Amino acid sequence: MSDEAEASIRSCEGCSACCYTHAVGEIQKWEFSTCTSCSEAGCGIYPSRPRACGSYFCAWAVNDIGNDDERPDKVGVVCNTLFTRFTTDDPPSILMLEAWPGALDERPAQALLARMLAEGISVRTGTRDGAPRWQYHVLEQTMKPFGQMLEKNNLKVVWHDI
Repeated sequence: MSDEAEASIRSCEGCSACCYTHAVGEIQKWEFSTCTSCSEAGCGIYPSRPRACGSYFCAWAVNDIGNDDERPDKVGVVCNTLFTRFTTDDPPSILMLEAWPGALDERPAQALLARMLAEGISVRTGTRDGAPRWQYHVLEQTMKPFGQMLEKNNLKVVWHDI
């Protein structure tokens, strides 16, 4: 990573939301499960943490989304910028992973989701209710063709009219 890119990364000190949401093969940790090295004090193996952990930065950390009050541990969701699109005309997309059960139903996460949709960003959410559950969220008035294409491919779409 360049010095310039590294300088633009926000500090995630004190936040350990991704320690729950992400799988880490090096330590056999599944997504949506608590890392055995994580505590309220943070990562217990931070100096020798797995490479997957040390090289990961969420969309908040790299300033793609959210303000300082919307850090993942405060809003309950970890966001990743998705670089894959079905077509070049598709809207930019964010993957929003629930940092604790029910977080996506809480006001801070709902406000962040609504703002992203209003900005023309499609959002894919991931939650853990027994098994991982994935949904696409689209703003009906501006992303209707994209949402219809997702439904045509048997993907779960949640329509929003903000």
